[in-house]
Amino acid sequence: MPKEISAAPRQGLFASLGDMIGLITLLWVIEGVDTVLRFMNLTIDGFGIHPRNLWSLPCIFTAPFLHGGWDHLIANSVSLLILGTLSMWYSRRQYLLALGYAVVLGGLFTWLVAPPGGVHIGASGVCFGLMGLLLGNGLFRRRFGAILLALVVAVLFGGTLYLALPSETTSTHHISWQMHLGGFIGGLLASYTSREQRLTRKVA
Repeated sequence: MPKEISAAPRQGLFASLGDMIGLITLLWVIEGVDTVLRFMNLTIDGFGIHPRNLWSLPCIFTAPFLHGGWDHLIANSVSLLILGTLSMWYSRRQYLLALGYAVVLGGLFTWLVAPPGGVHIGASGVCFGLMGLLLGNGLFRRRFGAILLALVVAVLFGGTLYLALPSETTSTHHISWQMHLGGFIGGLLASYTSREQRLTRKVA
């Protein structure tokens, strides 16, 4: 009979970690290709989001795979590894839902609100989406496992939430607060809409 549990079994954590390593490896391969192309004065970063350019609208789905250099990718890789592993470990379905919401809402919000003339790329919007999911679970589910993960995320990443708002820091360092805010809202929405989802596994 199915038995409801509050968290996935331990082996699920390693499976989630492996899945996230695979995704991050893909991001590194893409950045490697872009690095090679730069030696030929080419780049694939043009497939990022160009605010209010109609031809760029489909690029909301490609922008999270692109980065503005290895420093940018490394920073996002660390966050993505931690947040993605914890999210997938808690609920793979919620993880996929938050991923979709963060990409679509973060991309659309950036396309609509960001000033023209720039290109917005990077997986940080997804990272903020997963952050919103885990924090939202602690708020909307109010179960021990969800609250514990929310506290861990708050301690590790709470200090970055200001990057989801316009500020001198985001302006000076060319940080897309629009992608961060849209992604974070997407994560919260994913948590809220799936708050009644039962976390189950089958046992003998």
